[in-house]
Amino acid sequence: RESEKQTPGAHFFWRGDWFGDAGADFSYYDRYRSWIGYGQAHEGLRLFQLGPKLACDAYLVENATWDARGNYFDNFFDLGPGARLIWHPRRNWEVVLRAEWLKGFYFGRDDLNNRGNVSDQYDGVHVGLSVGARW
Repeated sequence: RESEKQTPGAHFFWRGDWFGDAGADFSYYDRYRSWIGYGQAHEGLRLFQLGPKLACDAYLVENATWDARGNYFDNFFDLGPGARLIWHPRRNWEVVLRAEWLKGFYFGRDDLNNRGNVSDQYDGVHVGLSVGARW
């Protein structure tokens, strides 16, 4: 019967899956003549999914940066809430739109004496778009 046929398409469903990821990098920058380390972690929840191609996550993000020379502005920790939309338009392709609100704190290292009258705390908003492909 016509009324019993299901239409193919997107189905909205609650996921509630927890996730966590982390990454780090420690590199030498010739233009700064310094080693700078960076780490980031996310812990969050898959809020919902719309079919197999679109999902929405909410998460907590933590970032830490450390400069071996003691540059005040490269020694900080920030954290805050974030959200991202993840879209898979085609096989092996991923598009991520994210927004984060961060509260940051400088470590207080000022070996290069470049702090001036800047506060030791800051607020920031990060918005990003990334496109990735696997081959």
